[in-house]
Amino acid sequence: MTESPRLACLGFDWSVRADDTALVRYITSLYEPCLAPGRANHTFVLASATEAPPRLHLTRDGCRVLSSASPSLAVAQLVWEVNRGVVEETTNRLLLHAAAAEQDGAVVVIAGPRGSGKSTMVAALVRAGFRYLTDETVAVDPVSTTIEPCAKPIALGPGSWPLLPDLRPEVAPTGDAAPEWLLAPRSIRADAVAPAGGIAALVLLLSRRPGAPTTAHPITRAEAVVALAEQSFNFQSLPRGTLDAVAAVVRGSRCFRLDVNELDIACRLVTDLLESATHP
Repeated sequence: MTESPRLACLGFDWSVRADDTALVRYITSLYEPCLAPGRANHTFVLASATEAPPRLHLTRDGCRVLSSASPSLAVAQLVWEVNRGVVEETTNRLLLHAAAAEQDGAVVVIAGPRGSGKSTMVAALVRAGFRYLTDETVAVDPVSTTIEPCAKPIALGPGSWPLLPDLRPEVAPTGDAAPEWLLAPRSIRADAVAPAGGIAALVLLLSRRPGAPTTAHPITRAEAVVALAEQSFNFQSLPRGTLDAVAAVVRGSRCFRLDVNELDIACRLVTDLLESATHP
């Protein structure tokens, strides 16, 4: 079997093994910003099933989590398992269920319920020149309130594909139709991944109202704190003072509810809002 190098995603580090060298190379390319020296603590194995068309079993540390799946579905499940590992094992950061992009050290935090378009919005911002932090897990240092990248592949569901057709991946596992596009951040732009140390300057709560114009409505910082706390993965499990960390993220930010119907207009609006937030 071929094994990938160690991949460190915040507090969760792992490698993947498979009989198919090209599949290991593909998964490694999705997480290329997370390459790290040393030996991984967790191992995923994609083992071939004796079926046609090609099917795979997926195990995590010896425990099977998926049986007889297409390569595309098996990779999507692996990405989900890595996300779960990040949430379970990153204990020294406040983890917000949000997307984030950065420009010149100023971070745009994009929150909203599942299916609100966070991944679509952050992919569009990266395409427009921002740098990528995450489409899933905003990791905040509770002391400094700086934000650390979690540069996993950007996952775009079928509803996003017509909006971003130019980002269609060139390489993907063979088999059944992919349940989502998985975009390596640097496939969008070579310098697409942001460094650690950015500070939130803009907090956006995404909203979709079909037929409504793409607009931004100011909200109070109190509303933003409540929304981010509700979307936190680990708010309840961190020590006291976590609410202060959420408040600190918001305190230095301008906060808006963003209604998105036209993605390009929304990108220009976010760019203007960030400019006004950093250069009042």
